[in-house]
Amino acid sequence: MFTTLEVKVISYLLSKNKIIHTMDFSECIDDNRNNFQTFFHKFDANCNVRFLTLDNMTPDLSNCIEALGIALGKNKIIEVLNMRSNRIKIV
Repeated sequence: MFTTLEVKVISYLLSKNKIIHTMDFSECIDDNRNNFQTFFHKFDANCNVRFLTLDNMTPDLSNCIEALGIALGKNKIIEVLNMRSNRIKIV
């Protein structure tokens, strides 16, 4: 489960760390939908993650998928994005 503090730490790592290239957040649960949105904003041009897995996230990612899309639009490094078993609804 993501807490607000954990999201801040992971966000910092995403923007400053040049070594992390694989992240797997499968089965993660977020009790505060704003946490995922804050986290997804960090996958922009400053992020060095190449392989990102977001399988079966809870709650569904519908409310924050736009934030991820905007960040990925700026990202030139990510190679694989796996989002299986998510129930994303068009809002």
